[in-house]
Amino acid sequence: MAPITAAGSGGASAVVDPAGGIHALYLARDGVRYAACPAVCTNAANWQRATLDSANSPATALALAGDGRLHALYFRSGNLWYATCATACGDSTNWQRGAIAPPPTCCHLNSWTALAIGSDNRLHALFSATTDTSWRISTLTYATCTASCTSAGNWRSLTVDSTASLGAIALGADGAVHLMLGRTTGVFDGTIEYARCDTACLSLAAWTRTSVDSTKRALSLTLALTLTGKPMIGVATFYDVYVALMR
Repeated sequence: MAPITAAGSGGASAVVDPAGGIHALYLARDGVRYAACPAVCTNAANWQRATLDSANSPATALALAGDGRLHALYFRSGNLWYATCATACGDSTNWQRGAIAPPPTCCHLNSWTALAIGSDNRLHALFSATTDTSWRISTLTYATCTASCTSAGNWRSLTVDSTASLGAIALGADGAVHLMLGRTTGVFDGTIEYARCDTACLSLAAWTRTSVDSTKRALSLTLALTLTGKPMIGVATFYDVYVALMR
């Protein structure tokens, strides 16, 4: 069975497990909160909730691995935090947590992150750090971890783009990593780019890139792969929502 994954890009995140249960992560008044519902989720009484940690940004990412373990990313005190839970996740004491990325000395982490999990349970994350005061230009970092990921030392990372401000990630059945990158060039203008890496993805030379749109500023990006492995994206702009499928 392929793992179920999800990516967050500035707000709440959710995944659906193989039994149809819903798992969500979002910022509440008392901190970042996990919520789960096994069935009939339009009934509020069927949701179980747990506050995992304090947080200072609404951005979250949540993913469910093929082994049933939950993995989460969120921001706290300027750092990117990772949390994971294997069972009874409605109890906050069952989550293990650790700060995995501090703010760069030049910049600050930019309240945006995404997360996906491969069939080998390797974690693949994206996050951005703002490099100017307008929040338009960011450094986009790809990071990966195979085990004991609450320790920052077990993550390996690469700056995949020095101008993109947001993105999305998806993993192919063949292990390839697919990214969508969004850049801002004006209030309403920007560019959207697709990037792919098949192996050795911590080397910038391993990534191939294709321009998708040279005029649109994306406020939100989503990325999924079809059953045949073709990338399909959703783009929200100031006025419209677009869906595109790679030929």
